[in-house]
Amino acid sequence: MPECDSRQRPPSPHSAAVYLAMPENESSDWSTYQRLVLSELKRLDGSLTRMNDQTALAIKHERSNRQQVEMGILADLAQLRTDIQSLKIKAGVWGAVAGMIPVISVLLLKEL
Repeated sequence: MPECDSRQRPPSPHSAAVYLAMPENESSDWSTYQRLVLSELKRLDGSLTRMNDQTALAIKHERSNRQQVEMGILADLAQLRTDIQSLKIKAGVWGAVAGMIPVISVLLLKEL
């Protein structure tokens, strides 16, 4: 490869002049390196695809879990509503009973 001083850019390995000027063994080294780079890119692409698939599966799993939790919360909320209605009725009944005690006491005292 041609020498360059610090002010010049080194020639691109893709330029035709540099490729044509390479001796035969450097040309075969470049094709070996080119195959290595391509195989590495394919490997990385496969890894990225697997990671995307795993991420999509994890997201799907988490959504499913979230939906199950939400359904459980909604069921608990419905049960709480039912319990509150029941307590309101019981409180009304006990309030009526407690309110009748003084009335019954006054009626009994009048009869004496």
